Amino acid sequence: MSSRVETYLNERKLAGGSLANDWLEFESLYQSRLWHELTLRITTFVHRDELQQGDQLVKFYDNFLSDFEHRINQLALVEIIIPIARTYKQVDQTVQFIQQIREKVKANPLAVLLCDVTIGKTYLVTKNLTETKKIIEELAPKFDELDHLTTVHSRFYDLASNYYRVMGNHSEYYQNALKYLGRNSFFQYVFLCYTFLF
Repeated sequence: MSSRVETYLNERKLAGGSLANDWLEFESLYQSRLWHELTLRITTFVHRDELQQGDQLVKFYDNFLSDFEHRINQLALVEIIIPIARTYKQVDQTVQFIQQIREKVKANPLAVLLCDVTIGKTYLVTKNLTETKKIIEELAPKFDELDHLTTVHSRFYDLASNYYRVMGNHSEYYQNALKYLGRNSFFQYVFLCYTFLF
């Protein structure tokens, strides 16, 4: 275990609180080199409400996750960094962070696409519609070329449908919204149909 990781985990364990058991479990999984189990655990951990304010998740990435990120599935790494990226205050910092991760996962085409979709979502949330449009136009042919459906497809169609909704392009909005619905579970489908109707 690197000294940085050891110091960070010890500080977090001493802080106690509602996350104390999580830190103990992370330490155990890290020391046992159970990377898959650690990845699964971290994937749920980064969504905890207690971590969404401030820079706790950024420190978590810098002091812990970055130490072994090369050992875990690249698509899972991008899934993990999405909530971390949301905690940055500045759009430029968020985009720069995601681009750094994109460079690290460039061997996995789906992970790269998910990074691009996440950058597009960041631009859309901050009302930078020009950059959002560029990303959608760049990514649409790449998704059309894929010969199978992935979890990343639904993220792209969600981004595109929200962009076209904001722009008032109803035809593209409904096309992408239906593609999005086609990539999600039945219950989400029923909920979204209800939302469209009322």
